[in-house]
Amino acid sequence: MGRIESYYIRYNDEVTNEERFKMFYDLYHKILNKDDKWHYFTEGTYDELRFHSKYKRKVEKFLEEDNNIVENYAPKDGGWEDDHDTVEEYKEYFTEIFHQNAVVAMSFYDKREEIKNLNYQKFIDRVVHSFFNMQGLLHKTGFIEERVMADYLIDRAFYTGMQYAYNKMKETNDDE
Repeated sequence: MGRIESYYIRYNDEVTNEERFKMFYDLYHKILNKDDKWHYFTEGTYDELRFHSKYKRKVEKFLEEDNNIVENYAPKDGGWEDDHDTVEEYKEYFTEIFHQNAVVAMSFYDKREEIKNLNYQKFIDRVVHSFFNMQGLLHKTGFIEERVMADYLIDRAFYTGMQYAYNKMKETNDDE
């Protein structure tokens, strides 16, 4: 399988989310389009990029050349070890899922003017429903899909609300 590299990328202060995404879009089309492991996550003040080690030199050169966006980058010692136990336990599967999510994000970028909220909802619905469907965990088995999704949505809404409240409080304090 080879080693998966994990890099932390920090950006210059004025870089927008659109510019960050465009950088990954360019990286994908120029270098990582043959890498079936690559993916990334935007984590607020930094991004984490993961890719197969055979692309290391090309990726580093790309990040160095894009110096108007990237402030600095650093490899994570030891490669990718995920903070989430579930991801570590099922890493082989999550590598594929994360990779496919990144590829879909790249294709959605090309259609970004056409894609609306409803398209995202339908896409998420198909991904989640197919997961339960393939295991036979549908309404005939005690509404497992519905219960899991209801609990997830409540928990996610709570988490998102807490993040929103924290960011609002931070904005208020920054303004003072």
